[in-house]
Amino acid sequence: MLISTDLVPMKKLTQDHTTTRVTDFCQQLQLTPYVHLVNCRLSTIGTLNKQVVELAEIYLPLPQNIWNTLAAASESVPCSFWSRYCDKGMGINFVGTTHFAYQRWLITPGIEPVEEYPEWVREGWLIEQSELHSQRGPGQTNLSALQQKNPPNPINNSKGCGAVMRMAPLGLFCWKLTEGPGPSMINPVQTFEAGVDLSVLTHGHPSGFLTGGVLAVLIQVLADGATLQDALSVAKAILRLHSDHEETLQAIEMAEQLAESDLAHHKAIWQLGEGWVAEEALAIAIYCSLVAKNFRHGVTIAVNHDGDSDSTGAITGNILGTLYGVKKIPVEWIERLELREVIIEIAHDLYEFREWGIEMFGSATPEMFAKIRKKYPPN
Repeated sequence: MLISTDLVPMKKLTQDHTTTRVTDFCQQLQLTPYVHLVNCRLSTIGTLNKQVVELAEIYLPLPQNIWNTLAAASESVPCSFWSRYCDKGMGINFVGTTHFAYQRWLITPGIEPVEEYPEWVREGWLIEQSELHSQRGPGQTNLSALQQKNPPNPINNSKGCGAVMRMAPLGLFCWKLTEGPGPSMINPVQTFEAGVDLSVLTHGHPSGFLTGGVLAVLIQVLADGATLQDALSVAKAILRLHSDHEETLQAIEMAEQLAESDLAHHKAIWQLGEGWVAEEALAIAIYCSLVAKNFRHGVTIAVNHDGDSDSTGAITGNILGTLYGVKKIPVEWIERLELREVIIEIAHDLYEFREWGIEMFGSATPEMFAKIRKKYPPN
C-alpha cells in the first residue's frame, strides 16, 4: 500500500502570483480559469503494509515502483533537467536526460546497461544510496525496454501502468517553471507532451503513454491551486487532441461518473478494473481521489482491492498529496518510512531548484555550481 507525503512546508501565496500563462491556456480552451495560486505543495511517495493500514506499527520499505519514481523522476530527472539547462545553455532535453536517468536506475538492481555509457551515468547522489542497490521486483516491461540496444518505434505494445505511476514529479517540475522567467516548457499542453515522451521510453501503447501525460498535467494544475474537477477538465481537453485517446478518456469519465454514484467503493473499483493497465490504474486513482473524505480515506480505498493496489495507491497518493499537503497525512504513516531523509532532501531540491542560482548570470558561486552538477549530473 502506498502513501504520498508532502515534505515541503506550506507556502502562502497571493493572487499576484497567479500563473497567467496557464490561466490564458485555459481560456483558449474555453475553460474557466481554475483558481489562483494558493498553496505550494510537493509530493513524494512511501509505503505501508496493507494488513495494518490503521496501525502502521511497522517499518515502511520502498517497493520497486516507488524506487522507479524516486530514481527516475524525483531525483535524477527534474533536477538534472535544470542542471543541464543551466550548464549547457540549451533547451531542456526531457527525453535524453530521462533516458540516462533510467539507465542509472537500471544499475541499482544489479543490471548492466546494454550500451557503453560515459562514466557519469554511474554518478550522482541518489545512486550512491546503498540501500537502493537491491532487487525490489522491477517491472518486466521497464526492464525489457531499457535493455534494448536499438529499440524499435514503438518500443512495444505495452499499456502497463509502469509509466503513468512515475510521472508526478514531472508535473511538479513543470509547475515550478511557471515561477518567474525561464524555459518555455511551462504550459499544460507542453507538460502533457513531455509526459507522453517520457512514457514512450518504456510503454508503446497509446493508453500506456497518454495516461502519463494526463497525470503530469493533473499534478501541475493541482499544484497551481486548482480543484481536482477543474484539473481533470484541463487534462481531458488536452487528451482529446491526441489520436487513440478514446480508451483513456472513457476510463477517466467512468471514474468521474462512479464518484458521483452511491455505489460501494469496492464495487465501483471492480467496474474500473484491477489497475494492471495504465488507464485502469489512473481511473481507480482518480475515483479514489474524488470520493476521498481526507488523505487517509482516499489512499485506504485505493489499496483495498484485488488488483495492482500498490500502483493505484501510489497514483492516488500523488494526487491527494498535491491537494492536501503533509499536515493532512497521518503522522504514523510517515514516521517509519524507509529512507525518509533521502526523500525529504529530494523533495526540497525539487521545490527549490529555481533558487539555486546556477543559470546564466545566476548568483551561485563556482563551488555551489560544482556541487549541484555533481549531485545531479546534467547528462
